[in-house]
Amino acid sequence: MPTLEDQYQLEYEMVQEGIRRYRRNNDKMSSKGIESKTTYGRMMIASVVQEVSKGVAKLQSTTTSNRDIARKKLKNMNADQVAYLALITVIDGISKRYTLMKVARGVGMFIEDQARLQVWLEAEGKIAENIIRQANEKSGRGSKRTGLIHKMNKDGYKDTEWTNEERIHVGLRMVDIIIQTTGIIAIKRQKTSRNKTTTFVEATPETLEWIQKSNEAGMTKRPRYSPCIIPPRDWEGLFGGGYHSDVINLLPFVRAH
Repeated sequence: MPTLEDQYQLEYEMVQEGIRRYRRNNDKMSSKGIESKTTYGRMMIASVVQEVSKGVAKLQSTTTSNRDIARKKLKNMNADQVAYLALITVIDGISKRYTLMKVARGVGMFIEDQARLQVWLEAEGKIAENIIRQANEKSGRGSKRTGLIHKMNKDGYKDTEWTNEERIHVGLRMVDIIIQTTGIIAIKRQKTSRNKTTTFVEATPETLEWIQKSNEAGMTKRPRYSPCIIPPRDWEGLFGGGYHSDVINLLPFVRAH
């Protein structure tokens, strides 16, 4: 017959399996270049998006130069959306190290897609909404983007495309805004082959430390729950019944979000 010690061991294994699952998910998201979908990625975006949005709004209201390509492209866009899209692109590779041009181009392309979709939605209304809804049912960000761009171009909106120069201008400005308003990333220059200097975007030491602490705190909070092998502990209130050991966080009597 199972004993209390057996139950303790089961609960310990539940926590360990939750840790392994948490790590597998992080490794999977990181290898796919979508760290913004991890728990720490979502938390990071939520904590800084408003500051980045303020930086975008400040750029949009600046009138010092009519030749500012980034300001021209962003002036009619929603600042919150622009901030969110830029952060997704940056945080997708926050644990890695990419060249500034690669990051800037990616940020610019992501924001360009939103700008083009905005024009398309305003012109086509419900038709465009239905197509976007169908695209969102597909898996994979790349396949969604490819399908929507093909449809927009086919419907006569190819002239809404940005040039590569415009994408990079917007991307560079957004990287600078993220650095100035959040400090989660930094620019590093390094000499490569033949004494060439390459500029990289990388997470700051403080950001990497925060990610590590966030993971350490989060990985034990989601055990892989299993039924008790002995009678569960009695409930003494709204919390604390069910499992017996202290390795499992106190569970609520009624599960709710």
